[in-house]
Order: sequence, then structure tokens, then C-alpha cells
Amino acid sequence: MIDLLIESASNDMLVGGDGRSYIDFQSGYGSVIVGHRNKAVVEALTAQADKLWIAGKCQHNQLEQARQLIQSFLNPEYSVAELYSTGMEALEFSLRLAAVQTGKKAFAGFSLSMHGKSLATSSLSWDNGFALPNFHRLPFVDSLPEPELLAQIERLFESGTIAAFFIEPIQGTAAGHQASPDFYRSLIALCAAYNVISVVDEVLTGFFRAGYASFSLDHDMSPDVIIFGKSIGNGFPVSAVLVKNSIEVTPAMLPSSTYSANPLACAVVCATLKEITRLQVSEKVGVIQARVLECITPLKEEGYGLRGSGALWVIEPPAGVSAGQLGEAILEAGVVTSYTDRYIRLLPTATITEINLNAGLEKVLETCLGY
Repeated sequence: MIDLLIESASNDMLVGGDGRSYIDFQSGYGSVIVGHRNKAVVEALTAQADKLWIAGKCQHNQLEQARQLIQSFLNPEYSVAELYSTGMEALEFSLRLAAVQTGKKAFAGFSLSMHGKSLATSSLSWDNGFALPNFHRLPFVDSLPEPELLAQIERLFESGTIAAFFIEPIQGTAAGHQASPDFYRSLIALCAAYNVISVVDEVLTGFFRAGYASFSLDHDMSPDVIIFGKSIGNGFPVSAVLVKNSIEVTPAMLPSSTYSANPLACAVVCATLKEITRLQVSEKVGVIQARVLECITPLKEEGYGLRGSGALWVIEPPAGVSAGQLGEAILEAGVVTSYTDRYIRLLPTATITEINLNAGLEKVLETCLGY
């Protein structure tokens, strides 16, 4: 938690409790893509709040509109199976889907990916002393060559127990590592060969945070399930599970929940996706990527790591330099980033102004070089 009280926000700026303004390079953990308090999104949310907040098992008009808009960005081979409130909830459903679909009870993922903080989803990538049994965590490409890693995964699949393999294409909470598209395509092919459901978690990367509507589909990957969140709601709690049309969602998978397909969330999704199109977010994110590479790349000469894509960047300080202390110094300079003790993430909204993008990047660069 950052020691900063925020009173309000507007597009790419935050206003603290002391009245000071900050450039926002955090964007609500990367969820704000068309700006804080985007006018069209606020109006859609307000209008829906005046009509219907929750519908239970009943149908409502906003749901089908949200489904159609999400699918319009993607391959017709996929359909929206469910809209949930968080990425974690969507991934929990994917676990159930895979277990029912395959009849198997074990799962696997890559260490240090982030699929949520429930007991099950955290067990896919983290072992903090309470990981569940039958959850396998494999090393990622930063510590093992891709061919060796694929061979290790195939040996695991040969056990015949794995129901699903979970992939975060860019490790957003670790060091921004990503494998090659060929690796991901080979992994998904292995999943198909061994009756393992392939799940790509695009909660952070999806809908143009990393520069693509879908990282997996834009790289010719064809997983069984794709999870979206964050950007599709511009900061409002919502996620989406897209499933290949060949997979039937059945009652045994326990779809839906109290807040799934929520009318407020659906209204926000519709407004956000329309704004993504109207504002040409894809082009704006391309500009952000080019400017980050131009401005921040000099840090590499000082031993810093820089990884990412689009409007999702991770800075890894050299040994002996605390990312937490750097993040605090950058905050003091007037820029809010997302940082831990090891990494600093830059996650600006796509609608950030050129002035604030340049000013924020320059402050990050100056702080790191002067630390």
C-alpha cells in the first residue's frame, strides 16, 4: 500500500488529500485505460444506476450488449461464457471448467505469475507455505531455456493428471518477463495433445494495456480459455471468461455468482469498449510504448532492466538498489507508480496527455539516475 491519500482523480492525474496533484503511472493497478472519470463511462454508470443495479438470475439488456462488444474485438471462435466481478473469480471458474471438462484434478502454472490471491489461484504460482496440493508451479523462461521448459511441461503432462495449464503472457507482478510467441504456441499445442485445458490470463495485458486487444490472439495463439478484466471496465470491478465455442459450459462447472453479469458492470463495459474504439486507444498505446523506449532505455546502461509492451512496463533496479525506496522517491517527485521492493511498474492510462507522459517519464528517469 502506497502511503498516499487520494481525494479525487481526472484522466491521468490524482489529487492527494493535501491538495497536491500527481501524474498517475499506476492507473488502479493497470485497470484505467480511457482515463479516470471518463465522461462517457460515468454517464453510462449513472444512467444504469438509475434503472437497475442487480438482476440475479433474470436477464437484462446490458448483458447481451456487453457480450457482443467484447466479442467484436476478438476471434468469432470464442464466446463470452460469463462476466464476473474480478479476475480471480473468473480464474476460479476456469479451474472448475477444466476439472469438469477433463475429469482431472491437478493444475499447473508458472512461478511468480499472478492469477489472483484466493487459495486456489495463488497456488498456481506462489507457495507461501499454504499452497494447495495438486497445484504445480514450474520455472519460467527467465530461469530455464524454452526447449528445456517445454520438455519439463510435457513430462508433467505425461502423468495424465493435469486438468489445466495457466499462462500469464507477460508477468506483470514479477519482472515483466515473457516467453516467445513460438513457446506459447508450442505449449498450447502440448495442452491439446494431452487433453489439458489451456487458459491464458489476460486480465492485465488484455484490451490494449499491452498494446493488443488480445495478446494471445494477436500472436496466433489459440488457447481454450481467455480471461479478461481490468481494462474492460476502466477501473470498475468486472472480468470476462471467453471460451472456445467447442467447449460447453455446464451446470456442473458452477457458472455465475451473486454479482456475475451485473447490470452496472455491463453498462460500464459497453461504455468503455466504445470509448476504446472512439479514442483509438491502440494508436495511443503505441505512442506510449515508443516514448517509454526512447526515454527510459538509457537506464539499461546503468544496470536497470526494462521489460514490457504497450502501456505495461516493469523497471528492475540493479542489485543493491531498493525499488521500494525508488518508488517513494518518484512519488515525492510527483509521479505515482506501482512498486514493490524489487520492481517498479509504469502503467499509464492510454489517454495520458503528451505533456504528462513526458514529464512523468523524465521524473522517473531523473530519480533513477540520481539515486
